[in-house]
Amino acid sequence: MSQAEVYTSLQQGILDGAENNEFALTIARHGEVARYYTYDMHTRIPDVLLMSTATLAKLTPEQRTIVKDAIRASIEFEKAAWDKEIEKTKQAAVKDFNVEFFEIDKKPFQDAVQPIYDNLKNKPQLYKLYQQIQSAKH
Repeated sequence: MSQAEVYTSLQQGILDGAENNEFALTIARHGEVARYYTYDMHTRIPDVLLMSTATLAKLTPEQRTIVKDAIRASIEFEKAAWDKEIEKTKQAAVKDFNVEFFEIDKKPFQDAVQPIYDNLKNKPQLYKLYQQIQSAKH
C-alpha cells in the first residue's frame, strides 16, 4: 500500500497498524489515527555513504585519512541529531495526539525466525553475510 493511503486505511480500519519511524506520527499525522507505537526493531535501514573507487584512488593518503575522519565525525553528528529530533517528535506525538510508546520483549519474535537464519548455513555466501551483519551490530 502506498504511503498516501496509509492514513485513511488506518482511520477506516483497513489496516491495523503501519510501519514507519516516529516522524510519521507528526509529519504525516498518523498519530491522529494510530495511538500506539511499538518498538519491535524488526527492521533496520542503514544509511550508506558511497564513493567510487576511481575517486578514492585519486586521493592522497592524507586526503583519504581526512575523508575517513570526516565520515566518522558525520556519523556521530547524524546519530546525535537524529536522537534529538526523534525525542522532540515523540514529545509532540504524546502532547498533540496522546500517542503511547511501548518497548516489547523481542525474544519470542527472534526465536520464531531463528530457523530462517539456521537455514542460511546451507547457503555459504549468504551465511557469511549474515555473520558479518551479526558481528557489526556488536
